[in-house]
Amino acid sequence: MTTKRDFETGNRKKFCGRIATGAYDAVIIGHSQFERIPISEERQREQLMRQLDDIERGIDDVQASHGEQFTVKQLMKTRKAIRAKLDKLNDTKRKDSVINFEELGIDRLFIDESHFYKNRAKRCRTRTV
Repeated sequence: MTTKRDFETGNRKKFCGRIATGAYDAVIIGHSQFERIPISEERQREQLMRQLDDIERGIDDVQASHGEQFTVKQLMKTRKAIRAKLDKLNDTKRKDSVINFEELGIDRLFIDESHFYKNRAKRCRTRTV
């Protein structure tokens, strides 16, 4: 069971290392703490590229069917935001060298606070295990 102290900047790296190297049957962490464990840059890039492909197809579909110009503009705005996230991901170095989610060796993920995800965009930053 984690505490708030486990995810303070100085302790987060050590705590994630204990998860990765320990033989735990279960690790219970709060939603806010879980969100602080980064996913790998590769997975982030893959998810953003998938979203970008979906948006591109959406733009093509709406334009081909002579759909609403408002819809095209919204999709283009979303595309621009995703490209900005990709650029930011490609341009920055990780400040906190904590173990990423994929390296923790987690086999299953149970979410008790699923209401945090109910209105999220289709795969924005959720973790897919």
